Amino acid sequence: MSRSRHLVGELRAAFPEAWVNGCKDLEAVLTNDRKDRHVLAAAIRAPAQAIVTFNVRHFPEAALKPYDVETIHPDEFLVNQFYLDDALVTNKFTEQASSLGRTVEEQLRAFHQSRALPLFTQTMADALAIKID
Repeated sequence: MSRSRHLVGELRAAFPEAWVNGCKDLEAVLTNDRKDRHVLAAAIRAPAQAIVTFNVRHFPEAALKPYDVETIHPDEFLVNQFYLDDALVTNKFTEQASSLGRTVEEQLRAFHQSRALPLFTQTMADALAIKID
C-alpha cells in the first residue's frame, strides 16, 4: 500500500467526521492554487470558517473572501485551542506522546526540533514547566 493511501486510511479512521463529499463541481470555479482547490471546495461545502494549513500561500485572501473562509497557520490554531481549553489540549498532547511511545517531554523536544510549531511548543512547555532550550 502506498504511503499516501495509508495516511488517508489513518486520517479517515481518526477523523471520520472530517470528510466532505460532493465538492468536485465547485473546484472549476475556484481561483486558489489548482492543486488545493479540493481543500477550499471542501471548506465551502462543510461549511468551515477556516482552513488550517502550513501552506497559506495557496489560499490567497481574494480566493477565500467570497466564501467567508480564512486560513490559519497550525501554530496559531493550536495556541488558540490551548487558550480555549488548556486541559483538553494538554490531555490530547499527552495522549499523542503516549501513542508514539514518548514522554510528554520527549514529544515537546521533538516538536521543538522540528521548528514547525514554535509558539505552540513554547506555550505547552511553559504550561507544563518543561525547559526545552
